[in-house]
Amino acid sequence: MTKQAFIDLSKLAQKRSRDSTMLVLQLLEDDDERVAMMIYLALDLINGATEYMAEDKKISETEAFANVFDMLVHTIGPAKVMRAVQSIRELGK
Repeated sequence: MTKQAFIDLSKLAQKRSRDSTMLVLQLLEDDDERVAMMIYLALDLINGATEYMAEDKKISETEAFANVFDMLVHTIGPAKVMRAVQSIRELGK
């Protein structure tokens, strides 16, 4: 698969994922429940991507998670991630 084909497929997957998630979230009662559901879905998808990458590339789960985490940081933006980490440290969590 070419890089452009992967990018196009990723965009389509993102749209489908968001659309289906929004339909489910509309069924929930309150915003706290919606946030909890989105966090659970994100964690489940991260774990799924890690497992898939470990099996597909025949690497350790730690290395696979490092790759997934690198993609997350790159996508979210290193500055935003660092601000969040600093905020957590300041709160003492």
